Amino acid sequence: MQVNDVVNIYRTFIIAGAFAIAGCSSSSSSLNTVNEINGTAVPVVHANNSAAASTEQASVTSFYQANSRQISKLSYSLKSEWLQDVKPAEVLDPSSDVHHVYAALSKLEEMSEMNEIYRKDNNIEGLKAINLALKPWTLNA
Repeated sequence: MQVNDVVNIYRTFIIAGAFAIAGCSSSSSSLNTVNEINGTAVPVVHANNSAAASTEQASVTSFYQANSRQISKLSYSLKSEWLQDVKPAEVLDPSSDVHHVYAALSKLEEMSEMNEIYRKDNNIEGLKAINLALKPWTLNA
């Protein structure tokens, strides 16, 4: 199974899940975050085999865990702020804020999947690229 297949499966899963999840609230700062996440490219970095062999496992694990925590915090924040009492029509309407939130959640899921792949491949450069992409939305706590 290729990365694109995994991404498409998760994207479909998230959109289908939209019908079971509720909610929308409005906040301009979080809507900016949603739009920024949607505009961010998921980092795709091919591992350099010689570099991957010499990569310390502790660094790989550290970046992987930091990325996983940040993705989880962002997802939870968006879900708790926007996904209350969602109507199915809002999810499918490209002009609705809820639609954009689900697109942002899909993007975060793609990053999460790439994070997993980079960990398995010991691709420290890929993990660093995801970490850098997540920096604008670093949440404390």
